[in-house]
Amino acid sequence: LLKRCLFASRDVEMKSKVTFYEGLILALLLYASECWTSYASHLARLQRFHHDCVRTIAGVNRHVQWIRRISMKALFKKTKLRPLELYISRRKLRWAGHVMRMDMSRLPRRFFSSWIQKPRKRYGQWLTWGHAIRKQMDRNGLDRKQWSIQARDRLCWSEGTLRGRFKPRKSLR
Repeated sequence: LLKRCLFASRDVEMKSKVTFYEGLILALLLYASECWTSYASHLARLQRFHHDCVRTIAGVNRHVQWIRRISMKALFKKTKLRPLELYISRRKLRWAGHVMRMDMSRLPRRFFSSWIQKPRKRYGQWLTWGHAIRKQMDRNGLDRKQWSIQARDRLCWSEGTLRGRFKPRKSLR
């Protein structure tokens, strides 16, 4: 219903469609994605939905996109939306910074800083939440040893998660 009434409508401005999509659809789609362990198969399904929505907002279907050889990069630029991985990365890093600023007595902070000495069970889960966070840090150019210092500065951390680039910092001051 939303697709016909809002996203495919030529009477609604693209800016309004994008605002609604980011505010409602992406918020619901990525609810609690900060805590997900992202597997390629899950990301592929989410990406497919995201790309379909971007095409609908831009007023292009798959056939037209294929015939005219329009890349998803061009559609993202036209709609001023970003790839889905960027939204998930921002959320994960923002949550990691939030937990790092918590007092050590809080349970999420204690879990975040803990380490289990036992090896992984046979056929157990390979990718953990910690591994996923490390991947996001590497993609955003964060130094793994210095990120906790940067995360304690809330303003710097929120700017870094929005831009996807972090300014190097040596200390809290």
